[in-house]
Amino acid sequence: MLPAAPKDQGSRKTVSLFERVMIAVDGSKTSARAVEVGHELAKQLGAAVAFVHVMDITKGFSPELGVADTRVLEGLRVAGVAVLDRCAHEISPAGACGVIPVARFMCEGDPPSEIVKAADEWRADVIVIGTHARGPVARFLLGSTAEAVVRRAHCPVLTVGHTRTAASEAEREIHAAASQ
Repeated sequence: MLPAAPKDQGSRKTVSLFERVMIAVDGSKTSARAVEVGHELAKQLGAAVAFVHVMDITKGFSPELGVADTRVLEGLRVAGVAVLDRCAHEISPAGACGVIPVARFMCEGDPPSEIVKAADEWRADVIVIGTHARGPVARFLLGSTAEAVVRRAHCPVLTVGHTRTAASEAEREIHAAASQ
């Protein structure tokens, strides 16, 4: 038999399972959708938000020279900071009331490893990450950052596709029609 619930629920603080939402961003459409979903989740739960962007340094490596091209790396770094700034401004515009404090992590290295490392460092309760929903052959050949994060993370991971399904679109239209 379960104990009776306390009668005075008003004085008790509600504790959310997810108080820290980390959103992985890379500037893609799926990343933008992850920002939308992660932001909405954080608003509904009153959670703090952090963005993580990982600069994949292999993209700045010049195989011909056998070294990293510092100009390319600097361009990737500047682009990554711009992505973080854009995402932070999107959910918490300067001068807006009710501004959400946003933490930012700019990392370099293997994206799945760095995302998990940043989530651990920040003590994230959930990671929100976009997924391109590639087929099994493409995933085998190219790998999947989202899949690797799911396997390695020490907290729940919410994966988000870049488009809403037809079912959710139809459901939204039904709700809109019913409310008129």
